[in-house]
Amino acid sequence: MDPPLTPPVAAACLGSWTVDCRITINYETHIHPIWNKERVTGRCTDCHSDVGATGPMIPDGQLDLSDGPDQQVPDHFKSYRELFFGDLKQSLDANGQLRDQVQATDAGGNPLFQQASDANGNLLFIQETYPDGSPMFIQATDNDILLLDANLDPALVPLFTPATDSVGNLLEVQDIDDVTNELLFDAMGAPIMVQAFTEGTDASGNPLLIQEFQPAVGAVPEVDGFGDPVFRQAIDAAGNLMFEADNTTPVFIPILRPYMEPVLITVNVPQVMSVNGALASGRFFDRFSDAGIGIDHTGRLNPAELKLIAEWLDIGGQYYNNPFDVPQ
Repeated sequence: MDPPLTPPVAAACLGSWTVDCRITINYETHIHPIWNKERVTGRCTDCHSDVGATGPMIPDGQLDLSDGPDQQVPDHFKSYRELFFGDLKQSLDANGQLRDQVQATDAGGNPLFQQASDANGNLLFIQETYPDGSPMFIQATDNDILLLDANLDPALVPLFTPATDSVGNLLEVQDIDDVTNELLFDAMGAPIMVQAFTEGTDASGNPLLIQEFQPAVGAVPEVDGFGDPVFRQAIDAAGNLMFEADNTTPVFIPILRPYMEPVLITVNVPQVMSVNGALASGRFFDRFSDAGIGIDHTGRLNPAELKLIAEWLDIGGQYYNNPFDVPQ
């Protein structure tokens, strides 16, 4: 064995093998150090780790061989559990943190999105903005026509108002690109937050409804003396102009678009080793002999290391091959 690794036999057996010699292969002592061994091509854990030089990363092949205890079985290294037990495929969220979910795609491989909702299941929207970042509202015209329903009553539609959380605080969400739906960050890398909107309700929880309208054919959009748009003031079901709680500020109708979020799914990742032996662990060994399987691993481990791993698997791949080495 190489100097950085611990031989799986007594020192006396290295030079002269006798009938009394036995191999004892414990994972922490004999197998795990292989993943951190310095090589010309680098350590295994340079790629097979959940932390890179700049922060969290997706382990290559969804296989994390780095140090540290397993979260569910802290008596085992997480690398041991990664090798022998199925796992969930991971991805990085928009903030660079690992999650045990991946974004679903359509048949063409395009990422799928869905409209987000608040804690109560209300669909969320965000307000469109002008190039200078100011919010957009529906512009009035010189001839807006109120619409009627089939019973010749005013046609009513929901008024969307700023969303709030469970304790009444305004609910902000991270802004998204209006084409790709990707989350947006400022020049310093901080999330750009915007106000979310939902269908409004009054103090009694009843839906806030306004009269629907449309501009007449040939209607001219109204502007003020500075050439800025004049916004359309909302009209309630009774035909009254609507004002904010101060009874002075007009209620305008925001121009909104759905707030989209990725469709996340869980994908199982099978284990790469089997306690049934080396021949049953082809997902691990095959890539060391066939350069055409995934990233070329041929030559990454030397023959002695591969033999040690194979023998360990053939005797059951136990965490402690010697039961007397188990901490009490």
